[in-house]
Amino acid sequence: MPGRIVSLFRNLLRRNTVEKALDDELQSSVEFLTEEKMQGGPSRSVHCAAII
Repeated sequence: MPGRIVSLFRNLLRRNTVEKALDDELQSSVEFLTEEKMQGGPSRSVHCAAII
């Protein structure tokens, strides 16, 4: 039981770090797909909106 409590607090404290990493990954993916789509067409904002 004490190990689970320690694990719970560790996860709560690292939550912001994990969320930041996921946010960075998502942003990177959106940028990559936007650039890929832009090679053959309209503006960046049109493609970014289509991806999201």
